[in-house]
Amino acid sequence: MKKSGESEPYEKEFLELIAKGFRLLVERREQEIRDEIARQAKSDTKEIVTTAIETEQQLSEREVLPPVCTISDIMDYFKVSRTTVSKLINSEQIKSYKIGNKARVKREWVLEYEETLITKSNNKIFR
Repeated sequence: MKKSGESEPYEKEFLELIAKGFRLLVERREQEIRDEIARQAKSDTKEIVTTAIETEQQLSEREVLPPVCTISDIMDYFKVSRTTVSKLINSEQIKSYKIGNKARVKREWVLEYEETLITKSNNKIFR
């Protein structure tokens, strides 16, 4: 017969096994949570990188002018209408030349015009 406060040896082993099983379950769940957080972070990072790459491509496509520009290239670059570009060319604010009946503009001439716009706007700001 056992004394009061004493437990059978198998009861102690049984309780230790239960405690060990519980610790294993907790550890497994913690690892699942860490894995899920890592997956989510990887997914978020991938989405951020993809968005950044797409934005970079859109900017580079928009900002790069070919060596010889058409009216459409200039329209896209300045985000203005065909009429506006035609007026700038006809008034010789943007230098150009013709091939057949099509106007062509060297990239340098477009950038020169842009510089004059920047200079004019800077002068107005500081007056």
